Amino acid sequence: MDKRLLENLNGKQHNYIAPFLWLHNEDDKYIIAEIERIYECGIRSVCLESRTHEEFCKDDWWEDIKLIFDECKKRNMNVWILDD
Repeated sequence: MDKRLLENLNGKQHNYIAPFLWLHNEDDKYIIAEIERIYECGIRSVCLESRTHEEFCKDDWWEDIKLIFDECKKRNMNVWILDD
């Protein structure tokens, strides 16, 4: 049997997907809930699409980025930032 299939069946899957987490200056509770939902699906990484954030590269944006990194660190998740 394929190694990846066996890993998934045994709950030892790797990161095969990194869904976009679109940032729009949402409430902290909303961001945390989104990360938790992604984690509960067995996904261990996210990719941030942050140009949509109303305060892109300003203080509010950095606060959201810190929150996301802190929450993902608690769950041992990888974080990628889309950079065009």
